[in-house]
Amino acid sequence: MRKKGKLTAGIDRYLFRHGFRIEEVRTLVRNQICLTLLTFILIPGLYLWTWPLAVLAGALLGTVNFYALAKVVQGVIFLRQGSVQLLLFGFYARLGLTGIALYILIVWCRSSVVALLVGLSLVLVNILVYGAKYFVGQKLKEA
Repeated sequence: MRKKGKLTAGIDRYLFRHGFRIEEVRTLVRNQICLTLLTFILIPGLYLWTWPLAVLAGALLGTVNFYALAKVVQGVIFLRQGSVQLLLFGFYARLGLTGIALYILIVWCRSSVVALLVGLSLVLVNILVYGAKYFVGQKLKEA
């Protein structure tokens, strides 16, 4: 097993203390947080142009949504009754808050829609990279 760096180990401890007990979920959320932090570091001219700020806003919005979704789904796994209602309520609450945040960013702040989508797509990049590790090196059989 690979030794974790200080940052990833610290994020893992934080997530474990805050209820992320399933290792795969914790790994996905940790990777998303690290990807967002990496975006903060790598985007040059952070305060000079609005496009990098919009990418960062999209990345933050996606990360917060992903964090909340992982927390709710992990909690629903252990519930027997009322899990559908809880999941639907959480989904629509996040959807509404995300819509309000996107409205404010696009209409009031005049953020680029493409830049926001680039930031939001970091969640998909995280999931694809995590899922790819299961398919790398495997031979697929044809029907």
